[in-house]
Amino acid sequence: IKLYLNIIQLSKMTQLNRLATEYELLDRLYLVGIDKNHYGLITSDDTIVPFYLTYEPENECDGKEAYELTNEYGASGVVISSANASAESIDSLRDFSVPFCVQTDSDEEFCSAALDGAEKIFVSDAQSARGILDRWIKAMQKRNASSVEDYLNSFAADT
Repeated sequence: IKLYLNIIQLSKMTQLNRLATEYELLDRLYLVGIDKNHYGLITSDDTIVPFYLTYEPENECDGKEAYELTNEYGASGVVISSANASAESIDSLRDFSVPFCVQTDSDEEFCSAALDGAEKIFVSDAQSARGILDRWIKAMQKRNASSVEDYLNSFAADT
């Protein structure tokens, strides 16, 4: 399980670093919620906990711009809104090897981000997202089962 901690106050970084180390959370704890107005208040010199900057491009999400942003502040990645999470912007982020998460506020945004290829998606209603995933998995299993059955039937007919 990955834990994304939405930062409200940046003044307790030393305590957070100590707790993350003490509870062995460094491999699964990430700080998020750092918007453009607060980029300069945290760098990789301040914390050993990886952090993601909220990335709000003026136009389409640009992997090069996000890559330069993460390098400038030592961030581990970016958080983009579902409005900026098109298939093209996701591909652009991947082309520049920028880790990212998509922030969603509705089931429709969650589904859209997942269909566009996002693997890390923030949701406001975890139960609803779990239900969507469960239904999708069942549909995929049913589809795959019928594909396998069709293949085996065609193979049997050829012999």
